[in-house]
Amino acid sequence: MTSLAKLLEAALFASARPIPFDELSALDPDASPAALRAALDEVREHYDVEGHGVELVEIGEGWQILTRAEYTEAIERAQLAARPQRLSAAALESLA
Repeated sequence: MTSLAKLLEAALFASARPIPFDELSALDPDASPAALRAALDEVREHYDVEGHGVELVEIGEGWQILTRAEYTEAIERAQLAARPQRLSAAALESLA
């Protein structure tokens, strides 16, 4: 991948929200809009061709790296299993 594609990938990976194109362009003010689009396409293709569990998706006016749809259910199950269970009202009363 080009250095611009790697920079965009790192920024997108670190963000919990879609990043608008204008914010991505601020990462490298010397890059043209066409170069940014090409770099985004490069990242998207990298995830598609290599068969990764994540993908680069354009959401509204922004871009975000997301888990592929086919893994959503398994990820949700794992996250639920890792959450601490809440105490019942009776258990909380006993602790008080």
